[in-house]
Amino acid sequence: SRVCVKVRFAGLLRPARSFEMRLLLAGAYAAVGLLVAVLRNLRVGYSVVSDELPPVQAERPSKGLERLDAPFCCLPSPSDLVRSRLQLALSLPTVLADNILDVLTLLNFAVAGMPYYAFATGAAVLAGARHDPLQAGAYITAWRTWRRGCPTREWIEHKAREAGSEAPIGAWIALVGFLQSALNPHGLGALSTLTLGVSSLLGVGSTIPGGVQSRLLLERAGMVQTHDLDDYAWQEEGKKGIPAHVKYDLSLCVGFFAAAACWGEQCGMPAIMGLAGICAILVSEEQIEDS
Repeated sequence: SRVCVKVRFAGLLRPARSFEMRLLLAGAYAAVGLLVAVLRNLRVGYSVVSDELPPVQAERPSKGLERLDAPFCCLPSPSDLVRSRLQLALSLPTVLADNILDVLTLLNFAVAGMPYYAFATGAAVLAGARHDPLQAGAYITAWRTWRRGCPTREWIEHKAREAGSEAPIGAWIALVGFLQSALNPHGLGALSTLTLGVSSLLGVGSTIPGGVQSRLLLERAGMVQTHDLDDYAWQEEGKKGIPAHVKYDLSLCVGFFAAAACWGEQCGMPAIMGLAGICAILVSEEQIEDS
């Protein structure tokens, strides 16, 4: 029966029944990827000096950018380097944590006896990480970006890839699981529910809009056939020209279809939940092709 399948599936991960153990496993996954990144970086021998911003660009005042971005929007922007470093301090951890949270979400679903959610999350993670399963390349790119002081082309391309099927579908699954667990008194537990909430919030609020924005910047750079994509001022000018609704359209669609799926499950109509999932996939693919 369906209940027996769930019980047997949950029994496969009995050693990870505690949230602390699942958190440790997700941390081990991140640590292995970081170790591979360090070894790969040492073997290739990336030059740190060549990645530094030129002094003039690093210290010049921000032209047309008198204020910092939120949450520092009340402070003046003294230079491009200061402004960019604050942006990176907020964006780098959220992008890198997205994949780790997906792994933790997968483990939470598996232990809770939710095989369909677990397999769907695993498929989304594998789809996004098939070329970099341990995220070692992402760690190297993030480090080079931080040392340079502003986003590199490689980091922009990484964020654009994050806006593919993996981020929208992963956010949709996490949001559906969060809503289901929050509405069910016998849900996944407080810590697992909190993990789903954080994962879905980062997905729809940061990873997806940031990825869409990066895709549009890459498209703009390709249209004008310029190398200015490595210039921070050019990046900021391009981002200012992207309307908010363009950035957040896909996030709103993910939220809508997650709410529809949750409503279908609560009403005992799983067909609606499946249809909402299919619509979320189709919408994400259409957004990717349009951008």
